[in-house]
Amino acid sequence: MPKAPRNLQACQECRSRKVRCDGVKPRCNVCLRRNEACQWPARLVPGNYQLVYVEEAIPEQTRPRQSPGHDAYPSPAPLAGKPLPVPLRQRLVHLFSQTHHMLELCGCIDLDMVNSATTTDTEDFLLQSILALSSLYLTDVEAASDSRFTDSKSLLCFYRSKAQASSRALSDKPSIITIQANLVLGLGELLTMATSKAWLHIGLAIRMAQSLRMRREHNRRHVPRQREVRRRTFWACVVLDCLVAYCTHRTQTIDLALVQLHLPCHEVAFAFGHESPGPTVAELGRGTRDGPAEQASLAYFVKTFLLWSPVARIYVDGGRGAEQSGAPKPVVSSGDYEAVMAAWRDALPDEMQFSERNLRAHQSLGQMAHFVSMHLLVQHATFLSHHEYLPHVEESDVASTLAAASTLKDSDADAILICLHGANTVVAMLRLVDNITAGLNYTQLGVCAGVPIVTAASVLLWAHHCSRAATLFVRLSDDEVARARYDVDYLIGILDSWTKTWRLARAWANCVRLLDEFYQSRYRRGNQHVNNSSTDSVPSPTSGESVPVSPIPLRDGDGYPDVTMIPTETYYKVRLITGLILEQPELCKKFLRTSSEETPSDGGLQESVDLWGVDIEDFLWMNDPDLVMAASTLWSDFTL
Repeated sequence: MPKAPRNLQACQECRSRKVRCDGVKPRCNVCLRRNEACQWPARLVPGNYQLVYVEEAIPEQTRPRQSPGHDAYPSPAPLAGKPLPVPLRQRLVHLFSQTHHMLELCGCIDLDMVNSATTTDTEDFLLQSILALSSLYLTDVEAASDSRFTDSKSLLCFYRSKAQASSRALSDKPSIITIQANLVLGLGELLTMATSKAWLHIGLAIRMAQSLRMRREHNRRHVPRQREVRRRTFWACVVLDCLVAYCTHRTQTIDLALVQLHLPCHEVAFAFGHESPGPTVAELGRGTRDGPAEQASLAYFVKTFLLWSPVARIYVDGGRGAEQSGAPKPVVSSGDYEAVMAAWRDALPDEMQFSERNLRAHQSLGQMAHFVSMHLLVQHATFLSHHEYLPHVEESDVASTLAAASTLKDSDADAILICLHGANTVVAMLRLVDNITAGLNYTQLGVCAGVPIVTAASVLLWAHHCSRAATLFVRLSDDEVARARYDVDYLIGILDSWTKTWRLARAWANCVRLLDEFYQSRYRRGNQHVNNSSTDSVPSPTSGESVPVSPIPLRDGDGYPDVTMIPTETYYKVRLITGLILEQPELCKKFLRTSSEETPSDGGLQESVDLWGVDIEDFLWMNDPDLVMAASTLWSDFTL
């Protein structure tokens, strides 16, 4: 019986060199790395026909595509064959390495691999995600150095579309690189306020990491550097899981109690691939395996983040509203977690305590983002849950009862003092950083800094507008009230300085402005508020008003709250303004609605605009003296 013909697996170039060929057609990776022509021996199929490998794929027919909340942009297929100019690509990778994103990603990205010639689909996916994220910081002139792009926005849309397509194609192929690529892509979606997509991409990365069982040290077969990359990649999943959950008011998906990994090692050991794993979460701070604190700044940041995460989870999952609804209370209360955070803050070594000297030292080491973000989260944990218990006029009779019955066991005075101290400390930290760095920009601070800024601004707005009318327990002086207003303007200025880069920062800034106007209406226009939960009086959009939409609009039954089932007190409206409203602005029309006996005149409207310095084009002024709504153009501008 004749033998079947042997199937040739190597190209002619590899056969002549007698090297192992991976058999990838039309061009194997060996020839690709050597930049040599890859030729394959003729192969006959039944009928004596010869297979011919085509170097270029047949171009697909494309047309402009548009999704809700996004501008139409051309499909990447017509442009896919031409790579970025080398200087532009190097510029984008450099921007990525120099921003705070390496902190949020726990330094898990191998930039040497990114800078090399990519050869696989997974590496292409990671590069596409990095280029899309870095495009946020690119100028239009730099983007136009590639003739295919008119500005940085078109470059962002192009590479984001390619990364999204790669994510879909590789969704069933978990690997370290695809996890990292989905994390980078999800972070970019979060910063551009495509919050639903951010949740989905980061969630996909988490599922991939769980499928590879990365929450434990099941990686002894790998070399030390690969083991550290795996650890950092999973810690990046944890950090972004908490951040996207907080920013979109969703539940965290990773059970931190089940994570059994070493914290990130110091950068010298990571760079040289030494066998030097970081301490565990329990070991860090006890002095047994800490090592020099200045070399373990990332480990200190990660542990601080892990201690902040449960406080944020309790707040997002219901906070004060969960107590009123009769929902089961958590086994460990927010107050218990705050005590743990306070003990951790006191146990920090001298090099990690917040001071001007240490701030300058960490800046010189390139660790300012680690140091500042860590301490802002420490302060944020001290007053995040308490700020929902700040008293208001119509709640003055029941606020103390609610607070006393809560897991926090606060009186009005306790809640006020805790919140004011925390907010003032956040402002003082930011002013010190501002003085040292001569201006806060995206290279020093990241998303972890924006979260405490919004909560601190909410507390200071309460102090300015509500404190004297809402409580007699704590009396603020005229200077303290004026100082609160001054500090709010300072915080808004910080957020405004980031808006050109982040749509998320614009959302935060405008939420603070909306809360400012809400408090002004309630406490400075006669306090003529009447609670009304009827949906009949909800104003319908006029023909000239565009209805705002989120990237993936929600409908009744898809997580859209029932207006009759939510609290009607002021604290919940504040919660909606500073949280839920970021993703679902249409909730304003249902839950932030008030009624009044009088309709403001046009003159009064313009006077209010001039008084508070709000751009009339950014807000839809409703015929209601107690509430200012964000205009649909404002919300639709969150996404590209």
